[in-house]
Amino acid sequence: MTYHDLHMIIQKVFGWKDYHLYEFKVSGETIGDPENNTYDKVDYNAKETWIFSETKTFDYEYDFGDEWQLRIQILDILPVDSNITYPCVLVGKKQAHQKTVVAYLGMKNL
Repeated sequence: MTYHDLHMIIQKVFGWKDYHLYEFKVSGETIGDPENNTYDKVDYNAKETWIFSETKTFDYEYDFGDEWQLRIQILDILPVDSNITYPCVLVGKKQAHQKTVVAYLGMKNL
């Protein structure tokens, strides 16, 4: 699985529409879209970079204007089960906010 694949899974899980730039910070390296990211130096292309198996915790940022930041932690790598449709979420903490609602409420308070 590439970092871009993981980005697309996060988009689906949070109900986002992939309208904004994103990047991963892994062991001090930036992984993202080098063609479109003018905010930061991109060390690796997310579409070509496989998730590093030795790195278990890393950061994800989506929408550099609103700065949606997630800490990703790989707890375990499970064997493939032919009875499960992938990707799937096994467990999570907290509920994702609707991006446009939170942005609107934030603007309303200005």
